[in-house]
Amino acid sequence: MLRLRRESPMSNWFNWFSVKDAQSKPMGRVCLLVALVGLAVWAFDAKEESNQPQRWSYESERSHLPRIGLPIEGTPRYIVSLHPNDETHWYPGSPKLAVLYEDKSTSKVKLVIFQAWDDKLVPQFSYEMKRRFPHEFIELEPFHSYFLSGVVIWRSDPERHIRCEVICYVNGKFRVVFQGVGVDIIDLDSDAIPEMVSVGRNGSFEPDSTTNTEGAFVYAWDGSEFVLATRLKNWAERYSKRIIDAVSEIRNKRPIPGQKPPTPRK
Repeated sequence: MLRLRRESPMSNWFNWFSVKDAQSKPMGRVCLLVALVGLAVWAFDAKEESNQPQRWSYESERSHLPRIGLPIEGTPRYIVSLHPNDETHWYPGSPKLAVLYEDKSTSKVKLVIFQAWDDKLVPQFSYEMKRRFPHEFIELEPFHSYFLSGVVIWRSDPERHIRCEVICYVNGKFRVVFQGVGVDIIDLDSDAIPEMVSVGRNGSFEPDSTTNTEGAFVYAWDGSEFVLATRLKNWAERYSKRIIDAVSEIRNKRPIPGQKPPTPRK
């Protein structure tokens, strides 16, 4: 009885590269070697690609940014780019870089604003904060204003309102222009410089004892600092004519752009 043996395509492939053929045909050995090397490279690349998503996922979960060459001794948490307009010159001011980071030497949170100078970052302003409890969150964001350039620091408080500190570029220097608690930053009169609506007075991190009876404080920018304009009777009144008139009265006293504010009388 005659039996037919069925050969698979794979066996035919190996038969084609048989030892006998390889000895009789030198090109057979070369083709076999190239095929095996190609198969090994493909297997190695496939293994590397399978590991890539896991590594990227781990890196995306890091709680801080890399230092990226910043002249700081610590871990950067927030980075904000600023482009203040220095009205004392005809040309725009140089770009600034605000970096909020954990200082390793002092175990404190520090804000440093750098200025670009000769292809280097030179510190122009520094502000240091100490954590009041281990898990206090401290965030940094830009101060959203067309005419006033700066940053806002938000700090949590488990027992009170969230703290707010505003640092702006005024007359060629960065300085703290507002500190308060329970702050809402709102442009009430649509002049591209927002007002501060706070449950406490400027410079205090404690809610005012009269807030519950007389309402929140409204602070407006007078050209050099935020000054008290009026108080809200209730939250729904914030866009009323009385509030906008009080804010506009302070706005109209601002110095003309390019001129320094008048020196206060002693």
